[in-house]
Amino acid sequence: MIFNRFGKQHYDKGSITKYSMRRDILTYLASSRHCVEDLMENELVTLPEDAIIADAVQVMKDGGISSILVRSLSSSAENPLITGIVTERDILYRVIGGNKGPYKTILKEVMSSPVLTIEKGSSVIEAMSLMRSKKIRRLLVIKSENTREFTLGLVTLMSITDSLNSEM
Repeated sequence: MIFNRFGKQHYDKGSITKYSMRRDILTYLASSRHCVEDLMENELVTLPEDAIIADAVQVMKDGGISSILVRSLSSSAENPLITGIVTERDILYRVIGGNKGPYKTILKEVMSSPVLTIEKGSSVIEAMSLMRSKKIRRLLVIKSENTREFTLGLVTLMSITDSLNSEM
């Protein structure tokens, strides 16, 4: 770290800045052959739309996960029709911050919907770009066949950064 004549910190040309780090990460991702399917989480945890927040919190705590996918009441856990997602942040801001009771509030009332999706063959760069533009941290990975979409998994900002850490 170098100080200029006014006592302010600045970096010399050999130092790492957040901009050089971002450039290096994007360069690495652009040159890598990873697609979202390689990094997605396959085991999806779902609850029905009418489940209460307290149940979702317990499932999240027990599973060490930070979000629950919300499924339609007409679909099963084995073949879910995803209608939304509830994250720790949703619970904090919309339930606790909204002064709602976790035993009275159902997932459908606080879920983010629709869940944004990305095709399984999409690049990690595309996923990061979509996450950044929409200000989200999770994308549902899908496979399209004819006119139907099949849910395959969930790619998260954390899974992307974990893969960077393990490969760099």
